[in-house]
Amino acid sequence: MLKFYHNSFSPYSRCVWIAIQAKKISVELVTCSATDPYSIELFDYIPTIVDDGFEIADSLDILDYLEAKYPTLALLPKDPKALATVKMVA
Repeated sequence: MLKFYHNSFSPYSRCVWIAIQAKKISVELVTCSATDPYSIELFDYIPTIVDDGFEIADSLDILDYLEAKYPTLALLPKDPKALATVKMVA
């Protein structure tokens, strides 16, 4: 099961949470304190996801990983021009 280290005040954590909910992925939520947002080891960064020991920090990298690992209910278009457009405005 994925572990999702987040802080509810972080807009980057919320972006990842929206993707997790949209894709209906089961995760273990680990809430990091607002007074100690760097309570994890990897890059001391929130949000972070840990998948069977593989750690990913940075919301955009996490979103790319989730899109590749869980392709059903795609959040990004397959068409290269449409994908480039989405990434330009993201």
